[in-house]
Amino acid sequence: MAYLDLLHLLPFVIFTISYLPFYFISGPEKALLVKKVVANFSSIYTSNDGIIPEKIFHYFHLFQRLTYHFFELRLILIAQKNNHFFVPQLHLKSVINWLKFFVISRIISIVSMIISSGLLAYSNQINGNEINLSLLITSSSIFCFSIYLLLNPEVLYGIPFITSIKNGTNSEISKEDKELIINMYAKEIHKIEEAFKTDLIFLQSNLNINKLAVILEIPAKNLSFIINNHYNQRFTDFLNLHRIDYIIEKMKGDYLEKYTLESLSMEAGFVNKATFNSAFKKQMKCTPSEFLAQKTR
Repeated sequence: MAYLDLLHLLPFVIFTISYLPFYFISGPEKALLVKKVVANFSSIYTSNDGIIPEKIFHYFHLFQRLTYHFFELRLILIAQKNNHFFVPQLHLKSVINWLKFFVISRIISIVSMIISSGLLAYSNQINGNEINLSLLITSSSIFCFSIYLLLNPEVLYGIPFITSIKNGTNSEISKEDKELIINMYAKEIHKIEEAFKTDLIFLQSNLNINKLAVILEIPAKNLSFIINNHYNQRFTDFLNLHRIDYIIEKMKGDYLEKYTLESLSMEAGFVNKATFNSAFKKQMKCTPSEFLAQKTR
C-alpha cells in the first residue's frame, strides 16, 4: 500500500477527534441528545455535538462521496482506454457501460443533494418542499439504473461473465477469446463434458441450469457463461442436443422394435411428446417420423 493511500483515513481521524467530547459524556446526556434529534430531525444540522459543526460534516460527507465517484469514473475511463482487462473483449463493453451509467447517475444525485443542502445552509428548520427536487432526482437515478439492470441483468455477472450477444449464441466471439475461455475454465469444462458424455446427466427430466450448477459445484452464472460462449448454445438447446443424439443412437439399434418413440423420448429426459418433437425438428430439421422414414429407405 502506498503512503498516499493513508489519506483515505483522514476523514475518519477528523471525525473521531471531533466527536471525542461526545464519547466522554454520560449515558443520560447521550440519551437526551438522541431524543432531541428524534423529536426534531432538523436539529441534526443545527446542533453541535462535537468540535466541528454538524453542517460542516454534512457537506463534507457529500463532497467526499462526490470526489470518490469522480475518481471511480476516472479509473473506468482509464481502464477502458488502456484495455487492462485480461478478459474476452466481447463481454467488456457491457460492464464498462453499466459502471459509467451507475457512477454518473450517482454523481448527478449527489450534486442535487449538495445544491439542496446549500439552500438550507442558513435555515434552522428543514422544509420538505425545499428538498423535494433533490429527493426526486435521487429517486429517479435509482429508478433509472434499476430499469437498466432489469433490461440488462447479465451485467451483474461481472467480468468476464457478461453475455452481450442478445440472441443467446455468441457466434461473433473471436478465436482468441474462445481460447481464453478454455484456459480460464478448463476444470469446469471437463466437469461438464464428463457429466454429459459419461454420466449422461441429461437423462434427468427435471434438469435445469440451477440444478446442474449444484451437482457440478459450478456457480450458475459461470456455467451459463461457459455454455453460451464455449459451446455457443443456450442451456436448453445444449441439453436437448445431447438428448436428441441419445435418441438417434437408440434408433440405430432395435430399440423401436420393442418400445415406442414416445417412451424413448421420455427415457431421454423429455417431459412430453410436443417438447420432444419441437426439439427434434429444431436439431435435425425434420420431424421424428420423417427421420424414421428416411432411415427405413
